[in-house]
Amino acid sequence: MRAGKQRWRQRRSPGSIIYNCRIFKTRKPPNEFNLSSTRNKDHLRPDGRSLRIIAGDITEQGVDAIVNAANGMLAHGGGVAGAIARKGGSQITSESRRWVEEHGRVPTGGAAITGGGDLKARYVIHAVGPVWGGGSQDEERLLAGAVQSALSLADEHGLASIALPAISTGIFGYPIDRAVPTMVNAVIEYMDGHPGSSLRDIRLCDMNKAAVALFAEELGRREAGTNRISSEQG
Repeated sequence: MRAGKQRWRQRRSPGSIIYNCRIFKTRKPPNEFNLSSTRNKDHLRPDGRSLRIIAGDITEQGVDAIVNAANGMLAHGGGVAGAIARKGGSQITSESRRWVEEHGRVPTGGAAITGGGDLKARYVIHAVGPVWGGGSQDEERLLAGAVQSALSLADEHGLASIALPAISTGIFGYPIDRAVPTMVNAVIEYMDGHPGSSLRDIRLCDMNKAAVALFAEELGRREAGTNRISSEQG
């Protein structure tokens, strides 16, 4: 267990987010790929906050917290959750089990926080996104809620940096091309709505080439739209 008292909290949703946003490459282990063919964009915010797109292993991110794409029982089987549990060790599993014993299952669109165990990150924030049901079961709102719940928990703990994967796009079956705009919008809304946020460095990090390319495209598209509006108003 790491030094310092752990506070376990649950958040359902609300809020908004964005950025001093940079798309960049980390040092390239064998399982990462080159983003040079992607439209690299710097999304800079006057207040110095940054939003980065990273192609790589989220468990290797040197941030205050990484986000786990979790299920409501915090049972970390496969995918991102399994990788985090394996690398983070028994602390993450035991704290997750205890959290559920004390609070019950985490609702879809909500999040819970545990220590980071053996990871580089000090904390793991377990965000529960929706299982894709065809788009008619409020999935967009629930996915945005999971993202903003994770960011809100990071704020409550005074964290400065966080990395999020493409939530719900694995075994939960959420189409990546529909998840990405929802996630990006949720992050932008959170930051815009929380100018005093402790978060300074927000990363969208995934090993899936399609997800990373779509994150980059979405941010580039939004920046182009913002620039167009600014020039028209000017």
